[in-house]
Amino acid sequence: MMTLHKIAGIDGPGYADYLTGAGGRDRRGDYYLGRTGRERENAGTWHGEAAPELGLSGTVRRDDLLRVWEGRDPRTGDLLVARGSTGEHVAGVDATFSAPKSVSVLWALTDLTERSAVEAAHDQAVLVALRHIEQTVPVARRRISEDEVVHEQVAGIIAARFRHHTSRITAEQHERGAVPDPQLHDHVVIANMARRAGPEAKWVAIDSRELYRVAAEAGGVYRAELAARLQQLGYGIQREGRYFEVEGVSPRLREAFSSRSQEVAAAVARFTQEHGRPPTIQERKALTVLSREPKSVDHAPAFEQWARRAEEAGSAQLPTPAPGRQAPDRWAMLAAFVTELSDPASRYFLTRDHAAVDDRTFRAAIAEAAQGLLAGTDYDWLVRRVQAAPEFVRVGGGHWSTQATVETERTVLATAQQKAAARRTPPPETVAAAIASARVPLSAEQEGAVDQLAHSGFGLLTAPAGAGKGEVLRTVAEIRKQTGHRVIAVAAAGETAQRVGREIGADLSVTVDGFTRWVANRRLILTERDAVILDDAGLLEDSRWLSLLRAIGPVTVTAAGDAAQLAPIEAGGLWSRLTAELPAAVLTENFRAREQWAKDAWTDLREGRARDALTALERRGQIVMSKTRAESREAAVAQWEADRRAGAVRGRDLDDYLLVATTSNVDVDLLNAAAQRRRLDAGELGPQWIEVTAQDNAGPVRIERFYTDDRVAFTRQVRLGGWRPRIENGATGTITALDAEALTAEIRLADRTVTLGGDQLTALRLGYAKHVYTAQSRTVDRAYVVTGGWQTGREATYVAVSRAREATHVYTDFSSLDQEVHNREAALRELAARVSESQAKVSAVGWMEGRRPGTREATPMQRTQQQAMKEAGARELGHSTQLRSEQRSQAHQQDAAAKQREQEAVALREVQAAQAREEAERQRREDETRRDHERDGGRGR
Repeated sequence: MMTLHKIAGIDGPGYADYLTGAGGRDRRGDYYLGRTGRERENAGTWHGEAAPELGLSGTVRRDDLLRVWEGRDPRTGDLLVARGSTGEHVAGVDATFSAPKSVSVLWALTDLTERSAVEAAHDQAVLVALRHIEQTVPVARRRISEDEVVHEQVAGIIAARFRHHTSRITAEQHERGAVPDPQLHDHVVIANMARRAGPEAKWVAIDSRELYRVAAEAGGVYRAELAARLQQLGYGIQREGRYFEVEGVSPRLREAFSSRSQEVAAAVARFTQEHGRPPTIQERKALTVLSREPKSVDHAPAFEQWARRAEEAGSAQLPTPAPGRQAPDRWAMLAAFVTELSDPASRYFLTRDHAAVDDRTFRAAIAEAAQGLLAGTDYDWLVRRVQAAPEFVRVGGGHWSTQATVETERTVLATAQQKAAARRTPPPETVAAAIASARVPLSAEQEGAVDQLAHSGFGLLTAPAGAGKGEVLRTVAEIRKQTGHRVIAVAAAGETAQRVGREIGADLSVTVDGFTRWVANRRLILTERDAVILDDAGLLEDSRWLSLLRAIGPVTVTAAGDAAQLAPIEAGGLWSRLTAELPAAVLTENFRAREQWAKDAWTDLREGRARDALTALERRGQIVMSKTRAESREAAVAQWEADRRAGAVRGRDLDDYLLVATTSNVDVDLLNAAAQRRRLDAGELGPQWIEVTAQDNAGPVRIERFYTDDRVAFTRQVRLGGWRPRIENGATGTITALDAEALTAEIRLADRTVTLGGDQLTALRLGYAKHVYTAQSRTVDRAYVVTGGWQTGREATYVAVSRAREATHVYTDFSSLDQEVHNREAALRELAARVSESQAKVSAVGWMEGRRPGTREATPMQRTQQQAMKEAGARELGHSTQLRSEQRSQAHQQDAAAKQREQEAVALREVQAAQAREEAERQRREDETRRDHERDGGRGR
């Protein structure tokens, strides 16, 4: 793994002491061990093509190091790199290369000969990765014009490398006078000065952002080279996710030497409890500093202590190396690489989460795939060969996709077009009767949508929040029934399918996965007399679209969705393409919001005008800004409590008031707990209770206590056995009875009452609050939205704010927004910036056609309306005089040119924002993966 840390100029002396081991008893940091296992000072070494030009080679002298970090010539003290406008100078960037935990354990517990060989493998792997950085990363900036800056390769960098052998010491280890855990790692500080290539060959500062962008790739190169060299020593390698471990070093043994990671995990948990979200990368770094202890000096040699600890853990057995393994043939391995990244069945499928990935993500995936197969020195060759393989497609915008994904999307689009061409001709009187007998009077727009959908074999309905989509679908379902069709309600989520089925009176309700499985197993035989009503179609991934359209055969389909709402979890974005290429009915009216200003604010959110929407909420006192996320949650629950009590007096139900988190499931749990406490204090819950421990989707363990009359939600499907229908994931209900001795709970659902016991209870979660993904289908009177973290985006905020008929209160905090406390104006600006950013997914076909994240295509109906308006304007223009015509033409041209410039500027900002989001997402995933790996016995640093 490679992590990066920027060193400020003012921190240079202290950081130099940390790297070299100077500072004595009170020094905080890692140990540098001598051959006997005793602590000693660390002599670093110089690296980089530019180092010899300044007379830097061999051992690092502290004075030379500090001068280089100041941007000076270490021989003369002359300033080589110009200061910025503030006069400050960043010293450099510490690129830390950490060996997998099993490698560090192997190094710590073997004899001197084998230990030296393992350390040499790590040593060479770091050098390979450093050379890769120097030769491929364009760290120099060159300003071409006032508006254009390009990045260039440099002739050489300067780096000082320092070897450390342990993780940070924990509080418990310090108290016992023990050494910390073994953790073999190198600090490679890349100085903030490099030699520019070309004739001018001047010294320039580096752009550290380019190093951050290549961190995953360089880390993969390091691990690939390390794995290859360990294999040459005779050790087996097994890949674990994005990393690898040495075969034969048990997880138990790795865990025994991961005290530091456990200590950091506890600090992260405390932070999360306070802030309601995981710490950012910078906050995590601060936590690791706060949890450091001064070094323990009086102790037995480290190797002796580690051997005893391994024996005490009962897992001291290590793998025996089997030298003589032949190096793998590069060409023979190439097919394995391509298959691993291009096969949808592979756990490392490149386009599983996004239909297209940027070049850096692709290159990092190739580096990670090389672990255990090819060396890091083969990486450049491997990139060229893999990217040239026909299984991968360059789709535009610096992005790549897989041929499998492109073919999936093209098959879906072609099948949909074919089905849409098959028109339906229901009797006009049947359509008229269904419209006339609708549950509520339909608007002219809704009637037009019903008529269009009733006559289509594959009808699409685009409907923003609150547009009366349910009434349109219900009327279409009635027309299908009257023409002899069996109506099947389908959705990605089981609870949504069941709800839609009840609302439209469907004969059958099932998830997309269940539908395709039933068809494949012949449990469901479809004919042309069947009609599918598909809701929340915008949430379908590419793979689900493909399986659904392959299964439906002759069935008539009506699909409803909205590209402006939440995106699929995995690769998707086809809904936008379908509504662009096929005739789609469009609803625009807002029937849910009861005040016009709220309707306007929803539209502003939907279209990316976040500042206008938030201003409207702010003017009405519906944005609450707290200091921390914990305070935001308490404020939200307090308002929820006050409103629902007032509503109860008017006969309203608890379910009319909804707590929503756009952040994380941690917030959902904490909101639920706070809401339950309020109800307990008010005496609204019964005295009986049971406690349930559950772990969902390999997440953190969740312990909840349930009382009689608690609202609960299901986190997964529950099968009841026999003929009884299962309970769907997302279903909600109320606990009506509990048996603490038998550990059973009776729960009243929307359509029945069930009794659960044993493992079935682990599917329960308190149901007062919902994550925005599970709240998308809800409509309530009032909503209380906790938001502001990195997950905040246009689509999630639009969905959360548009759930309520009467009022939505938004709760955020200065901590999440990374703003100074009480600087409300700056915090609101930051919130608006985050809410403006689209997190929509773009299909591979969309990338091919130049689509950008966050842009939505006009539907055929919208394009027809726009064309009609243009034609009407042209006719009006024809009736004017020639002079006015010329004046108008000129004005139109000027307006068009101005609009074009504005659109280009907006497009540029969107592309830049998309790139920034991708980089932030990549860094977030790197950090999350690292935390997961540490928790599972990985890094102790």
